[in-house]
Amino acid sequence: MNQAVAQDHTAGLSQQVRSILSNRCFACHGPDEAERQAGLRLDKRDSMLAEADSGLRPIVPGDAQQSELLRRIMSDDEDERMPPSDFSKPLGEAEVQAIEEWIIQGAKLPEHWSFVAPVRPPLPDSPTQEASGEVNFADWSSHPVDR
Repeated sequence: MNQAVAQDHTAGLSQQVRSILSNRCFACHGPDEAERQAGLRLDKRDSMLAEADSGLRPIVPGDAQQSELLRRIMSDDEDERMPPSDFSKPLGEAEVQAIEEWIIQGAKLPEHWSFVAPVRPPLPDSPTQEASGEVNFADWSSHPVDR
């Protein structure tokens, strides 16, 4: 897999996991301090990596086996499994696999687009000029910006 494809896959996986966490976890482990359970906040990366009230780290980047979040999601114990059965159904196999792969890849979260500085793409090269001073217009249509 080339670097661009790998980065795109990682970004897509991060967005997928962010969506899973948002839909299934943020109600109890999100930004609302009054609703937050177990002192665990999953909408901010630094909180995900910090020790929770249980003394365990929800996410250990690169180490799915040491990540309490994954252990709880996969638990057969009804008292430990997340999300709780009275809140919603358990995560599907594909969702669990996405979270596990995301943790193994370093548990990076995409920064919200509004916080990312825009980057101006480079200008295309100028068309070539013939010795006579005339512009070679045939070169213009071969530039990627014209495709």
